[in-house]
Amino acid sequence: MRTKSLLATAAIVAVGALSLQAQSNVYSLNVVGYVNVTLRPGYNLITAQLGTASPTGAINVGLTNITGLADGSILFGWNAGAQDFAQPANWVGTPPDGPSWYNADYTALSTDTTPRGTSFFIKNESVGNATLTMVGEVPQGANSRTVPALNSFLGDFVPVSQEIITNGFPIADGSTVQTYDSVAGDYSQPLNGVATPPDGPNWYNADYTAVLKFAPAVAQGFLYFTPAGSATWNRSFTVQ
Repeated sequence: MRTKSLLATAAIVAVGALSLQAQSNVYSLNVVGYVNVTLRPGYNLITAQLGTASPTGAINVGLTNITGLADGSILFGWNAGAQDFAQPANWVGTPPDGPSWYNADYTALSTDTTPRGTSFFIKNESVGNATLTMVGEVPQGANSRTVPALNSFLGDFVPVSQEIITNGFPIADGSTVQTYDSVAGDYSQPLNGVATPPDGPNWYNADYTAVLKFAPAVAQGFLYFTPAGSATWNRSFTVQ
């Protein structure tokens, strides 16, 4: 999956709100950016990392700025409780009904959400690439989410590519992590998680002979399996 993050100095818009309280100047700084994601034909596993209007992560708020996506393309997430995929939302790009995501029978706009820290599939029914542009506030400070037991589809909270263990990911012994290759149409080879010292916390290759890093690309989702119970991913980030 090709992604392009413009969270560099020249591509971050800082919006400051200035107020005066108790004879002191108090600045509130919001950082707004955008991420372009290439949606290849077929399935693409991505995550939304920028803030949107309420409700946070509503697909008809943050995921409608798309060019080149054929009508009838679908978006669907994962129900961790049921350990199954959710019902898909259907894309209508052409006016007067679009650009919007609709429920399964097209009778109403979809109410699906994609909260930060989760990932979802978009199946591009076009013969060529489409482009999704996500715009919004870069989340800063402390964020957390529950990492369910068994299988879950996750994503980093913020639009940077960093090793997730060093950013608070609750790796477990016997766990695995995989990305999805939209060109090959298949999941990557799994990395094996070891949490217990002295060998952990680390990711290992298939035969545990080498330590590997796992830093998903900007907006790239991943599949995580853990035989342990649920855990909490605490993640902090500040734009420098």
